[in-house]
Amino acid sequence: MTQVPTVPDSNSAQHYLVREAALASRADQFSAGLTGIRALAALMVLAHHIFALAGPRLLAFHIPLPGHDVQITWHWLITCSWMGANLFFVLSGFLLAIPYAKQIEGIGPPVATGAYLLRRIRRVVPAYWVQIVILAVVLYFASGMLSLAMLASHFVFLHTLRVDYASALNGVYWTLPVEFGYYLLLPLFAALALSAGRHARSAWLALCVALIAGAIAYRTLMFGVVAQEPIGMRVFILMQLPGLIDHFAIGMLLAWVYVRHPGHLSNRASNMLVLVGLGGIVAMMALLDHEFETYWEGHILLFVGYSITAIFMGLLVLGTAAAGRLSRALFANSAMLYVGLISYSLYLWHLPIIHWTMRALDRFGVTGDRLWWLVAITVPASLLVASASYFLVERPFLRRRKSVN
Repeated sequence: MTQVPTVPDSNSAQHYLVREAALASRADQFSAGLTGIRALAALMVLAHHIFALAGPRLLAFHIPLPGHDVQITWHWLITCSWMGANLFFVLSGFLLAIPYAKQIEGIGPPVATGAYLLRRIRRVVPAYWVQIVILAVVLYFASGMLSLAMLASHFVFLHTLRVDYASALNGVYWTLPVEFGYYLLLPLFAALALSAGRHARSAWLALCVALIAGAIAYRTLMFGVVAQEPIGMRVFILMQLPGLIDHFAIGMLLAWVYVRHPGHLSNRASNMLVLVGLGGIVAMMALLDHEFETYWEGHILLFVGYSITAIFMGLLVLGTAAAGRLSRALFANSAMLYVGLISYSLYLWHLPIIHWTMRALDRFGVTGDRLWWLVAITVPASLLVASASYFLVERPFLRRRKSVN
């Protein structure tokens, strides 16, 4: 069912990267292309933050035609690439649900909750805790101030319970309690579905639909509560786990499709799913950019747009998991495999590096447009630091993992 690209030379760089990437996934659900999807998500977030901190600007192609000039904007591909964080959510929902979907379908063994949670801790916590310590030391020496309560809340993934803690150390940390909350809820979701006995499959599907509807309802109802609050507070409230659970639920739903109907995921189907998924994501980016002035004022896309975008992301993930020719070309090449391998550390480290680079440019008197300075400095620096974090912190814990359910 799951295909890994054949690499003729067992000593090649791609073969090594495929083996390394498999460390972060269960062997029975690994697809090399999904590691490339991680790379795509991390690079999207990196591009968004560079562009945002350098100062958003209009980017366009100009096509001269007789009598007039046609302008085609494309800056929205970067300004809306914050969606990379949402792509991580859908991918997690898909991958982690596969063993449970197999159990529900009667083709996989029961999932041991303790071992599952230990794998999640080993995957997420070491690099995160190491970075917390480093950033806390930097913050203390830079400002002479450090809240122990704030620091403790970060160690236990509770920093998003307070708006002043959520981005106190690192602006990307808001996603980690969302992810970890799903890790804790997934075994409960599976147990609820399995408790339905021979109707477990129907219960699983009904649960996924209910979670999607629940997320839309949460965003709608909570917006009514915070509509008059500053936009930062609106973002903070709506982007809690209840408002994003639909991303994971869509991944869960498509995990069942992947397990239940592997025969339908041919090369042609894979290619079509990838094209529709990518096309849909790009279309939603363009639409959100077009409506950006009213989006956080209560536009309908604020309530349903996340779910629609997550569906397209899910189709991309499903098509890539099926390992068709197009997905292998786009996401299973050596470059994407390597960035995907270090994508978690890249996600953690890129924003502090961008901030530090901005301060260094200030110190050296670099004024004017800083976009290309940031690209030239922060992209290689982020990749270098992420590589060090992966090989020195993440990889040792992944190597120690036991191959158990």
